[in-house]
Amino acid sequence: MSASLAWLSCKFPGNDFIFAKDFTAKVYSIAGGVKLQNTSASAIVKDGFLEVRADEFLFAKTEIRVVVDASGTASQKVKAAAEAKAEAARILANAKAAATNKKTTITCVKGKLTKKVTAVKPICPKGFKKK
Repeated sequence: MSASLAWLSCKFPGNDFIFAKDFTAKVYSIAGGVKLQNTSASAIVKDGFLEVRADEFLFAKTEIRVVVDASGTASQKVKAAAEAKAEAARILANAKAAATNKKTTITCVKGKLTKKVTAVKPICPKGFKKK
């Protein structure tokens, strides 16, 4: 079975599949109570999908549970949050720099001479006046 991580995030908000390194997959029979079946099962994240594989299990009233190994998720969530915060700070700094470094053009005159000055804070040359 294969399920998109985007679909899992929509269906199960707040899940840890994106951040997990390891998973435990188990097959249970749920007829007449919950009983673990003796079968091999595995789960991995690959190319944006959670892939679950289980072999030789009974199909009647069966449930496959995938549990995230919690040891790797907390540190990866913290790392992802720090990376997102750093990226947001970088974008904000670039936006502020772009806003403060915006060049403007003024026209300066001296008799019949006209000069256009373009700078962040334009100033007319000596002897010229701003038009």
